Amino acid sequence: MIEKELIYGETVIKYDLVFGKRKHLRIEVEPNQHVIVKAPIGALESKITEKVLKRASWIAKQIRFFGQVEKTATEKEYVSGETFWYLGRQYRLKVIESKNMSVRLSGGYFLIETPNKQNVRKIESQLEKWYREHAEVKFSERIRRYFSLVEKRTPQQPTVEVRKMKNRWGSCTKEGKIILNPMLIKAPTYCIDYVIIHELAHLIEHNHSPRFYQLKSQLMPDWKERKRRLEELEIW
Repeated sequence: MIEKELIYGETVIKYDLVFGKRKHLRIEVEPNQHVIVKAPIGALESKITEKVLKRASWIAKQIRFFGQVEKTATEKEYVSGETFWYLGRQYRLKVIESKNMSVRLSGGYFLIETPNKQNVRKIESQLEKWYREHAEVKFSERIRRYFSLVEKRTPQQPTVEVRKMKNRWGSCTKEGKIILNPMLIKAPTYCIDYVIIHELAHLIEHNHSPRFYQLKSQLMPDWKERKRRLEELEIW
């Protein structure tokens, strides 16, 4: 691993350069705003720098995005009056002390019943469980809807798993399992569908080659706009 940096306007972008057995260069921005550039063994560093510079605008945008996510996450207190998102809409939190434990949407509110209003971790856990359960239903529904676009090329319908991931919204295993981040349920369906199409395309092309992007454009011609919308959301 080699520590590198480059100047983009007034921004200094620091990144770790890692060489490995791969065909294409890949740039990843993790939620902790750590940038990793994975390059094929033998690739010239001058060419790598050139490609990183071409993606500098996107890298800077991702760093800002994850910075906002981190700030929002640390500021949440899980008390009545705070706002939380679901499917692109904002709901105000209302915590009710009760013998029962439940979470439900009512009008413009997330209503949470819990035995102790001061137990922030429990309230957070209740809400996260609600998000996960609804994500499982919604994601499976959207995958069933779009699978018809690719089933002639990959007849086996994928299994779906909802799992928290540090640096991605979704992934697709070589065995055909699609894994989706439950926090994606906070985004509009318009953006959720983009991630699902991305992962369905990986059932056919298990890489990020030009053929993969051509396929994605065939399946969802406006995917770039949807991706842009997802990256610009401040709902976390």
